[in-house]
Amino acid sequence: MIRYIRRILIAIYIRVKKAFALRNIPGFGGAQDETFLELQINRFFDHIGLDNSLTHTKYILPLISNLIGINKDSKILLVGPCNSKELDAFENLGYHNCDAVDLVSVDPRISVMDMHNLTFPDDTYDLVYATNVLHCSKTPKLAGNSLYRVTKKGGYLVLGVTIDLPEDDPIYATDYRSLDGLLAIFPNQLRVIYNKTIDPKSKENPHGNRFLKCIVQV
Repeated sequence: MIRYIRRILIAIYIRVKKAFALRNIPGFGGAQDETFLELQINRFFDHIGLDNSLTHTKYILPLISNLIGINKDSKILLVGPCNSKELDAFENLGYHNCDAVDLVSVDPRISVMDMHNLTFPDDTYDLVYATNVLHCSKTPKLAGNSLYRVTKKGGYLVLGVTIDLPEDDPIYATDYRSLDGLLAIFPNQLRVIYNKTIDPKSKENPHGNRFLKCIVQV
């Protein structure tokens, strides 16, 4: 009986969170596609117990620590941390000045916000971390403009996307195919500090497709 009641309460909690996201993020990325937004919200709950994003974070955090101008006091934004594990990884290394946003939040440290329309002031962050999220945009240039705008001049964007996607994938809406394809969504030329394409089902890439990650400087 207790287990049954717990399942009911969890189902109600998820329904409330979904309704909140749908109300607070209308027209996700300007796409005006509520079905697509619902798919992304469902993906959030499907991934909430997984370590996929944390796998990327584990391998890229040492590179972040070596970036010129980045230290424990740097202002950092995490986009789409989902289950809080990415945020925990940053904080456990001493980065104490982090903000985080996602379509849904089950953690008070994470604000509900659309990455295509970030409400932070211009030039706020020393580093913006957005891995495993930009391929979920139907309007990637809008997302690129938003991420670029809140990054300080001389600051960094840390990006990661799944590439070589199947056609008509209902959730992964944009296949950037290459580093050039990914960087084309930003309004100005960026300096590439690091880039790597990882084959699927490897220790650095739990996905079934290749994964492209990079660090670029604004």
